[in-house]
Amino acid sequence: MILRTIISEEKDRLLKEAERVESRLKKAPPGTLITFNDHGHVKYYQEIKIRGKRKRKYLSKKEKELIQKLATKKYYQKYLLDIQDELKAINGFEQAFFMNHMQGKYMEQSRVDSVLEKTGIREALGREDLVEWMNAPYEKLADFPDGLVHMMDEGITVRSKSEELIIHVLNNHQIPFRYDCAIEVAGVKLHPDFILRHPVSGRVIIWEHLGMMDEPSYRETARWKIELYLRAGYTPGIDLILTSETRRHQMDTYTAEQIVRMILR
Repeated sequence: MILRTIISEEKDRLLKEAERVESRLKKAPPGTLITFNDHGHVKYYQEIKIRGKRKRKYLSKKEKELIQKLATKKYYQKYLLDIQDELKAINGFEQAFFMNHMQGKYMEQSRVDSVLEKTGIREALGREDLVEWMNAPYEKLADFPDGLVHMMDEGITVRSKSEELIIHVLNNHQIPFRYDCAIEVAGVKLHPDFILRHPVSGRVIIWEHLGMMDEPSYRETARWKIELYLRAGYTPGIDLILTSETRRHQMDTYTAEQIVRMILR
């Protein structure tokens, strides 16, 4: 489910950001910055709590660096509270939404919209740039020696039933992709079976389905292509997905689903 993936990634991002902010606060000077406006002149004080009592020390202009550090500390304290509030909102929404969903109940749309707006998840859901990328014209493979023989309902013609199966799974999980799009890899023009974009982060993932690995000439071409990807810095299992089949062992829906779930993690 795309929404669950988005929520999980947003929580991870917020937790890492909270950790970064807390690290900055540990290095900050003690006390709190207090300001007073005295007839148009701002005066700064450092307030420190000692044995339950608050004591203030006047900060002159010569202590500008300390004033700036205390002001930065105040900003990060407020920022950390905002992060914590957002995490609470996400956790509450996640618990209520998915628990109700499992029980066949559904939250009111107004409440869903409210939480999505507060947490910034709405923006992640609306990656219109990825939809535009998928639908924009691109250079495709011009010559098809092995023939495009499977016409899909989406209007895409593919070479095999396995590629048709992969496209169905990608569409079911709303993953933007391009089929047989031309790209340059290690100085060589290639046409990967699929170029995917992660629906949240937008990162690029290549998926090559090697469909005739029981034929020696095909295996040799596949080996050469994989070497190009490795030379260009692609990493199998991260931004390069490799699947294969033979006449006896063919791609199935379960395998494709598992791969897509790995991509969405």
